[in-house]
Amino acid sequence: MTTAGRIIACFLMIGGVGLFGSFAAYVSSLYVSEESEDDDRQHRASREMIRHLNSRMEELTEEVRALRAELQRPPTTGASGEEDKVEDAEGGDARMRRHLTGSNKPDQ
Repeated sequence: MTTAGRIIACFLMIGGVGLFGSFAAYVSSLYVSEESEDDDRQHRASREMIRHLNSRMEELTEEVRALRAELQRPPTTGASGEEDKVEDAEGGDARMRRHLTGSNKPDQ
């Protein structure tokens, strides 16, 4: 009820609110730091996956270019010229299948 008592009570209330606020901030900073660490890990994993996919896409692009170049090359003639006739009868799809499977025999 005295003025000195009221001043002490104000300081105690301000100190209590400050102490509670500090505790709440500490607890929330722990939660936020865990969340940001998880986000950082996920971002790093995503970047690595994108790099891997990009390099794989470049490899596949080079393979497609090589296959296109092979398909555009004029057919080689054998001693009897039979290979040209077989390849002309098969068409590009069969040649592509043979190339991809590694087989030199025409499809049956």
